[in-house]
Amino acid sequence: MRALIRSLSALALVVMLVACQPPERRELPFPEFQSEQPFQLTSEAAGGPSDDELGQREQSFVLAGRLAGTLPQDFDAWLWAGDQTRSLAIHRTRGQLDALIYTEAIDQGMARPSLGADRFHRTVSPSLASPVLAWTDLSLPESLVKTLADDTGQSELSVSAALRRLATASLGRGLGFTMHRDTFTGWKWIGRNRQGVDLRLSRALGRWGGQEPLDDKTRAVLDGLANLTDRADPLLADATPSAESGPTGQQAMLVIGRALTPDGQDGVHLAIFCTLSPSCPVATDLARLLDSLDRPTGATWARLGGSDVATFARQRIGLVLEDDPPASSAVLRDADAAARARLEQAEKPSDGVEELEPGATDDEASPEGTDAMEGEMAPDDLPDPGQDSMESKEDPQS
Repeated sequence: MRALIRSLSALALVVMLVACQPPERRELPFPEFQSEQPFQLTSEAAGGPSDDELGQREQSFVLAGRLAGTLPQDFDAWLWAGDQTRSLAIHRTRGQLDALIYTEAIDQGMARPSLGADRFHRTVSPSLASPVLAWTDLSLPESLVKTLADDTGQSELSVSAALRRLATASLGRGLGFTMHRDTFTGWKWIGRNRQGVDLRLSRALGRWGGQEPLDDKTRAVLDGLANLTDRADPLLADATPSAESGPTGQQAMLVIGRALTPDGQDGVHLAIFCTLSPSCPVATDLARLLDSLDRPTGATWARLGGSDVATFARQRIGLVLEDDPPASSAVLRDADAAARARLEQAEKPSDGVEELEPGATDDEASPEGTDAMEGEMAPDDLPDPGQDSMESKEDPQS
């Protein structure tokens, strides 16, 4: 009996020890990215590419120097430009713009990646940007904000908001997309493509047309910057975009998110616009682009060429995408130096001496004019110089 009890006790102890061990972690497989789903508005499965599409020649498209994919090699339809920090591709059908791809390199040095994503959202479509993060991503010099507030007659809060809009490549106007209410899906499509590129995308529906002009308050702040530094002068011409930018207010979708290299050390912010008539006419091309994303090869790098995205955007579709936004760090630095110099000059003590206005005489400078002479002594009333000298010789002790 005792042996049985000992055996049961030992068995119970073993069971307790096993039960107390932490469970093994099971590595769940990362989901495979379904590249056609972001461009589908219904639950119907998309058909595969046709035989003609499978045999179509392709061209490389480099995304902000970080990733590369393929687009159909049809230069009457697909055109693109790019450099080491951003890229832009456009598609036309019978001369009408119906798709656009815009990317910016992710700033890996930014302390909070969410701030970089939010700034990209404000570049593409300000309605997607966070009202909270907008106040934390740009350090604004107090002296500059105060000077611009005085010059424009705005509050410092209003000036700060305008400077944050001017810190984006689109000057805070977006790329012509106005989101319909309650159509943003959130980060719905997450996964890796066959090359291991990590994609996270969302979608919104709305109207896509030309860029709006700057609002009056932002334009006034831009004028104020131009008065402080010559760096902002070239940007004044871009304050009114061409009426040709974007399609003419058509229904469209915006697919927006980011793509990271397999090691997660690099990547791009990505925005894809496509008109709906009733579906995206180049959905297959866009899905194949996402499927093909990978690190650029040497041959692909040779095609990059460092083409001017700003010039391409303006000449091809009348779109404003600044190389150096007016509220960039360099512009703010120069403008702030001028603002501080002005404030220091205004705070200098005058030493009780008023400076005459140019061309003013002493009489004109007097607040009383010639009437001020009435209380002065006439020449006959002046003391005798001899009297002064006699008094000065008197014994101080007398």
